[in-house]
Amino acid sequence: MLILASIRSLEITSLTIAATVLRFAAALCMVPLSLADHSRVARPSVLLSVYLFPTLLLDAAQTRTYWLAARAHPELVYAAVSTASMSVKAIILLLEAQPKTKWLTTKEDRSPEETSSIYSLGVFFWLNKVFATGYRQMMDLEDLYPLDRGMAGAGLFERFQKHAVYSKMKGDQYGLAKALARTLRVPLLLVVIPRLLLIAFRFSQPFMINKILDLLSQPITHASVNAGYGLIGSAALIYAGIAVSTALYWYFHYRTLIMIRGVLVAAIYNKATEAQAGPGDATAAITLMSVDIERIFIGFSSLHGKSTLFT
Repeated sequence: MLILASIRSLEITSLTIAATVLRFAAALCMVPLSLADHSRVARPSVLLSVYLFPTLLLDAAQTRTYWLAARAHPELVYAAVSTASMSVKAIILLLEAQPKTKWLTTKEDRSPEETSSIYSLGVFFWLNKVFATGYRQMMDLEDLYPLDRGMAGAGLFERFQKHAVYSKMKGDQYGLAKALARTLRVPLLLVVIPRLLLIAFRFSQPFMINKILDLLSQPITHASVNAGYGLIGSAALIYAGIAVSTALYWYFHYRTLIMIRGVLVAAIYNKATEAQAGPGDATAAITLMSVDIERIFIGFSSLHGKSTLFT
């Protein structure tokens, strides 16, 4: 496509040539990124998956336009090459989404949550084995997946200790919240991305409905039929996007809440083992472990927006 654009086999603008050059550069960068992710990360490459899927949808719409506008032989050649490029990208997307458990060198058990792709997380496909086991038999603790190592309380507490200076936190009303935010800044920020996508998809609904009503009020022509097919695709994209972004939002949000609870429980347990217990302090740690942590847990549930999960 870069060669066809550079020799100007079509009447295209310089902006189209620049866009094709950037796409070619992105394709070259995919090779070392895929190799690095494959050797260092247990999960399929999130960055490549996030890049390939939306660009594949945009390429499909663009290729459809090329075929509709193709009249002469050079235009047909360009549309055919665009179709081949889209097919190769789809194959790469399928290969990158495959789990890498068979290639892992470590012998320890890993949760499918750690090795699943972003698409499996978005539709909760990694939980199907648990649902099937629960449907067939009574479940024990051994039937559940091992805990994701990123959520282990020991590792989280070690990171929390680096940011929690108790001498400074005594006079700061928000000292604990600041220490938690510094410890879990990446999980907290991960929630923002699907939340923004969810807002974007919900705002797209009225625009799509307005476009559909305008199209229905017009006479039926060849152009209106093609526009109708485009609206069918946009409706599928919007409502699938709402479902997946909602699932990812609550997944990352609830994961962050569990990590907050793990940090606080570990911190309380560590302080309880160090402190000298007095006659009236027997139930103090128990109260902190149950009531106070639950209040913090529910309070953080609406951190990124109005919550209906706990109501």
